[in-house]
Amino acid sequence: MTISFLFHHYISPKDKRSRLLMRIIDGRDFDQRVNTTIRANKKHWDVKKNRLKKTHPNANILNKQIDKLNLKINKAEDEYQAGNFNRQQVVSFLAGKISKENIDKFVDITLRNIIKKDSTFKDYRSKLNTFKKHLNWKGDIDFKDLNFITFEKFRNNYLASGHHSVKSVFKTLRAIISAALERNVIDEKIVINKNLFKDGIKRDAEGYQIKNEIKTATPEMILAGIDKVQTVAEWQSISFWMLMFCMR
Repeated sequence: MTISFLFHHYISPKDKRSRLLMRIIDGRDFDQRVNTTIRANKKHWDVKKNRLKKTHPNANILNKQIDKLNLKINKAEDEYQAGNFNRQQVVSFLAGKISKENIDKFVDITLRNIIKKDSTFKDYRSKLNTFKKHLNWKGDIDFKDLNFITFEKFRNNYLASGHHSVKSVFKTLRAIISAALERNVIDEKIVINKNLFKDGIKRDAEGYQIKNEIKTATPEMILAGIDKVQTVAEWQSISFWMLMFCMR
């Protein structure tokens, strides 16, 4: 794969400028172009340095943006060589449609191509959706948004909604983070504090779950209820209740 700059064929008659494009070629069957926001006079283009010559008006300002594009091109080429991007993902990345730090895109594109079992991928996606839901997060989420405060907020909201354990969600997030670190999507490991893994289940000193006492009616309470029965409907009601109780 080769990625290079070229200028659009249309030249403005007013300022003699044309749109700078990025061209992606991979073999004979793949040739695509991505627009940039830069318009310049190609007569002032330095082919060897891939930037504008000093003779171009505002060359310093435009070259700063071109240098950023060069870095992005190098990044895209490295990701393609490493097998993290396919052809179309390179195009999307250069067009700004994929943020390399975007967790949703990382799961849906990169991990989707790696994970063999469809059920495993669906579990990853489901856990990520659960994480975002209990953060009330709208849209995609980036790796830079993951920190202790985010994890703690999720844990508190998740347990408050009636769930007893956050372990399965945190374990999936930790697996996603590890996969991203291995593929240089992130530079540093994002740690989920082990104290946040503690569930909301009450336990005794030996670690056993403390179960709430199940309250039931005593014989005295049942007899007292029978004494208060006055109608056929009430007899039917208490009879069905006793039948259900005996058949538990």
